[in-house]
Formats: sequence, C-alpha cells, structure tokens
Amino acid sequence: MALDWLLAFSIQVSTQIGKLLELRSCILDENKISFIPPVLGTLPELKELLLDPTVVNVPAPIHAAGEKLVRQFLNATEMSFMTNILDCSGYRLTMLPGMEGAMTSLTELKLSNNLLKRLPDRIEHFENLTILWLDGNGLRVGPPRY
Repeated sequence: MALDWLLAFSIQVSTQIGKLLELRSCILDENKISFIPPVLGTLPELKELLLDPTVVNVPAPIHAAGEKLVRQFLNATEMSFMTNILDCSGYRLTMLPGMEGAMTSLTELKLSNNLLKRLPDRIEHFENLTILWLDGNGLRVGPPRY
C-alpha cells in the first residue's frame, strides 16, 4: 500500500523521516520550512517531493529544475556525509548551497559545469578540502586586490 504524507504548518522536518522507507509522496509546500534533511533524497520509493523555494539547503536553480533534480541533489548531499565527497556538478548553481557548517569535513567538492563566475566566497569554510572541481563554469579571474 502506498504511503502518502502531508505535513501542514510545520517549521522543521526531523531526520527521522529517513526511516520512512515506503514513503512515496512528501508534500511540504505552503509551509514555513527553511531546511529539510538531505536524507529525504535517499528514500527509495519517493516519487513526489513538493517544496517551497524558501528551503535554504536546496539552491533556487535546482528547485526550479523540478523535483527529480531536488531529490538527486538531496541524495548527493546525504551521501557526502558518508564519503566526504559532494558532487554538485551540472546543477546550474551560481553560488554554493548555504550549508557550509555541515560540510566542513568534505575532502572533495565537485562544482563542474555550473554557472559560477568566480571562486565562491565561502570556500574557506571547507578546511579539509583537498580536491576542488571548477571546470566548465566560465570563471573570471581578475587582478588581485590589495
């Protein structure tokens, strides 16, 4: 039997949602949710995920591209907690997702084929980073500022 879930008037979504392995629909739009746990992207049966564009850990270009890409992005984010590698390639990002505090253990960050025009300002938060992919972004490098 399909499990459909409707959250109304919630402010935060618990990481316990990751235990709902049969969850097929998660309707979270029209709420005041600003952050959803990335584990939501790993649910094997999830086919429908509706969010408001105010969710800060899902960048606007990803949200605008549709729920399939949102699920892929959340899955990649959740996997990064286990592998210390985050692949955000090809998501049309113009800036880093606002999750630096949760990503300080990353050793590899893939930002290839996005829309970045310069090195992200918040890159210093990734203290353990040893590999940074920025190819295919059209970066513009100017003279150093003194």
